[in-house]
Amino acid sequence: MFEENASVKSAVSDEDYRQSTKVKNWRGRLWPLIALLLSSRLAADLFGCLVQATLFTSFESILPLQVRETFHWGSLGAGLVFLPLTLPALISPLVGGITDRYQARWPCIMGFALAALSFVLLRLVAGDTVKDKIVLCFLVAIVGLALTLVLIPLMADIILTVNEMEATGRVGSSAAGAYGQAYALFNMSYAAGSAIGPLLAGLLKVHMGWKATTLALGCLSGVSIIPIALWVRASKPTEAIDNKSTA
Repeated sequence: MFEENASVKSAVSDEDYRQSTKVKNWRGRLWPLIALLLSSRLAADLFGCLVQATLFTSFESILPLQVRETFHWGSLGAGLVFLPLTLPALISPLVGGITDRYQARWPCIMGFALAALSFVLLRLVAGDTVKDKIVLCFLVAIVGLALTLVLIPLMADIILTVNEMEATGRVGSSAAGAYGQAYALFNMSYAAGSAIGPLLAGLLKVHMGWKATTLALGCLSGVSIIPIALWVRASKPTEAIDNKSTA
């Protein structure tokens, strides 16, 4: 009788132990993701990536329509107008070097500010003249440069954020999984921006026109400076790095 009770108690205790172990394992797997989502710095990085993707894809969707309506360009002209938008990406290594030296905040602020100014000034392109075509290509190039100044530093800051959280133990014992989850969050935010951009720009272009659309994109870019200025790092955490190296 006592042996049966003891065996039943041991079986129950083993089952409870297995259940508690499963709960702990799931908590350990989910905690890095929860910790990343609770980081204001990482949230600002992801918001910046979402806005950058929104601005880029918005411009991609309405620019061919505008040059066709204003300049009467065909498919070749609509394709060539993307060169000023994409060529600034070739200086990404230079932007990366600037980010390594000055961190992400100031390049991102400069990028969003340039993008905001360029989008607002695109309202001036309204006629089929050589001057308007030159102004358009120049402003498109500035937009491409500005968005490059935003994306590269934000991607670097995401990794630096995870490194700092790992060093301070904020992502728990499953730190190896935090990098993959951080990149997954970046991919989600960029995909969301890529989906929002064409829909937003298309609706604005149809119902409000080119000038209102570029003004709205400029305002979105300008407002995005606020979370970047508040939460994205402006300098290297030298004290933490020195303490970690001496330890």
